[in-house]
Amino acid sequence: MIALLARWLAWSMALVAAHVANAQAKTRASLLLDHEAAAPGSRVLAAVRLAMPEHWHTYWLNPSEGGLGGQATTLEWELPDGITAGDIQWPTPLRIKEDAGSVFAYEGVVHLLVSLALADTIASGDYTLRARVGWLECEKSCVPGKANLEARLAVGPKAVPSAAAPEFTGFLSGIPKPQPFPVTLAWSAVAGSADPKKKAYSIQFPIADGRWDFFPEPVEGLAFEGGGMASPAAQAHGTALVTVGGTAELDQGSWPTTLAGLLVDVGNSPAKARSFRVVAMTSAPATGVAGAGAAVPATAAGAGAGSLPGDKPFVLILGMALLGGLILNIMPCVLPVIALKILGFVRQAQESPGRVRLLGLMYGAGVVASFGALGGVMVALSMAKQLVHQGILFQNSVFLVLMTFLVVVIALNLFGVFEVTLGSGGISKAGELAAKEGAGGAFFNGVLATVLATPCSAPFLGVSIGYALRPGQSPWVTLAMYLTAGLGLALPYVVLCLQPRWLKLLPKPGNWMVQFKKFMGFPMLATAVWLFMLTANHYDKDRILWLGWAIVVVVVAAWVFGQFIQPVLRAPRPAWAAFLALLATAYFWMLEREVDWRHPADPTAPGASASAPRPSGRHKLPWQPWSPEAVEKARASGKPILVDFTADYCTTCNSNLRLAIEVPSVIQRVQDTGTLVFMADFSRNDPRIAAVLQAYQRPGVPLVLVYPANPSEPPRALPELLREGIVLEALDWAATPR
Repeated sequence: MIALLARWLAWSMALVAAHVANAQAKTRASLLLDHEAAAPGSRVLAAVRLAMPEHWHTYWLNPSEGGLGGQATTLEWELPDGITAGDIQWPTPLRIKEDAGSVFAYEGVVHLLVSLALADTIASGDYTLRARVGWLECEKSCVPGKANLEARLAVGPKAVPSAAAPEFTGFLSGIPKPQPFPVTLAWSAVAGSADPKKKAYSIQFPIADGRWDFFPEPVEGLAFEGGGMASPAAQAHGTALVTVGGTAELDQGSWPTTLAGLLVDVGNSPAKARSFRVVAMTSAPATGVAGAGAAVPATAAGAGAGSLPGDKPFVLILGMALLGGLILNIMPCVLPVIALKILGFVRQAQESPGRVRLLGLMYGAGVVASFGALGGVMVALSMAKQLVHQGILFQNSVFLVLMTFLVVVIALNLFGVFEVTLGSGGISKAGELAAKEGAGGAFFNGVLATVLATPCSAPFLGVSIGYALRPGQSPWVTLAMYLTAGLGLALPYVVLCLQPRWLKLLPKPGNWMVQFKKFMGFPMLATAVWLFMLTANHYDKDRILWLGWAIVVVVVAAWVFGQFIQPVLRAPRPAWAAFLALLATAYFWMLEREVDWRHPADPTAPGASASAPRPSGRHKLPWQPWSPEAVEKARASGKPILVDFTADYCTTCNSNLRLAIEVPSVIQRVQDTGTLVFMADFSRNDPRIAAVLQAYQRPGVPLVLVYPANPSEPPRALPELLREGIVLEALDWAATPR
């Protein structure tokens, strides 16, 4: 408090000296309009220009860091009926160090922008717009200044830009951009100080580069000091997390949970400085990053609704991983493998209890080992400074091609084209279902279930995997979360196999098993079609056509193997020659030469876009391609925005789209509120989308953000699993003026 009083006295003495000297203001003010004529119902942009002499400055809306020095420029309008003025749009100021502390000010020439709205009912004619502007200009001493400004505006059926209109593009470029990412606020004790009224604040946000500073907006009863400490970007789990901060002294009230202000890249020259107007929020399960200091409504609360997993006990998050893995068993991704496992249970019911337990444990080992390997891949990618997320494998073209061929071969095996039983002595005749599954086959089924479950998102799993992949997380914690999720997926089958008596309740083996096995070839074939569709995202149509031909040739090779090689003890050489020739043709000619399968299309090439929307025929809403720049531009229009971060491989995303977003009531609400809709397609890797997902503590898609019409408010993150009512409520919230 003594320091604050000292600052106040210093500023007071400067003002007294200025008045005693009766100095004249040196700053020159003028009023510009971007139109000389405008139509009723439109908007006109006004600019108050303040031109200061060299070494003099005027002040931002928060004149000084301590809140006790300087004076913000004021503006009072005298406008005709039918014309209303909005708030001042303040350009990004400079931080100027002075003896009494830092001030936030403008030097040279500054333009304060104001939006003027013309009512629909305003009559045509010529109007005079008047404004009284007051400021404080300072060098070594401070001088108050004021001016009465006016400009003429004609109202008529046609809009006519003014002579100054081209300058407004430059004026607008100096206005801070809307908040593009969540920003967290943390309060902590000041080292070496026991004063409860003094704390250190830190503000953290994800961004790739720059040297950043935080300019706080005024907070009643709170004085800031010691800011401007921009830390270097700390690379953690592939995301650059920047922390800026300082100290603050509380005079009255309680420590705020939100701080509004500007994030300014001070590493560039003032003419090229980047800045964002943000609202930093303390992490809390009820609010998280979803709103501008307001609690998330019940319809949007819960796992994935912006809550931060780090705020929950570790044991609880581990329990969520186990429960999420358990729920994965009923997700569409793994149902074909689950059905095969049930068929295996029917076979095992007639075997010895010891063998049943062995096969169950081997299946569980395959699942857990695969989840552990997946967790290890995530840790390795993180240590290599890569952005990691849950669906990363399904964005890899090589993985998709291999999985497509593998699932096609498994489907052919189920149809009886050929028969292979892993771990049971090799190859057996088609239809011999009495053959033992084998430990190798059980382990392989566990691996396959894990691979197919990779793109799936289940309730509770998103929170735990998001915690595992959060920036700065310990590799051991990441592995623990993945292993626990794998244990959840394997648990029902391991428990059943440890209690062989329960298997007696299953139907007895018979001819129905032959038919059931063939029937299960169809969902496996559907999985192959789905994988082929995902692969199509990575190659042009000619290369995809050749990939399809390669699959056909492999199918023919499998038929030759099943018909002419497998049924006999010594297959004829022509059959082997045809089989090997077909495989060689599929790989060397079609895959390597025509498809060039290890080199997918470059998403950064001209005309390519990882976030481009899917074909419009598949959708009922007018989706636009997402990019941070597109959303930033759309926010300036003052319309609500909905952004769907999705991917073709994400079954939850597609379910949300069909059942909760592209439904008649939501489509109508989008039209009524004028909401703009953007689709961020993560089917192929896009580091910008990955950064947004990590910023919102999501392990992967889906993520739906709803931006309010007010561009100064941050977006709301909706839950992973959506209902129609949740989306409708969020759209109403976004369109409601505040």
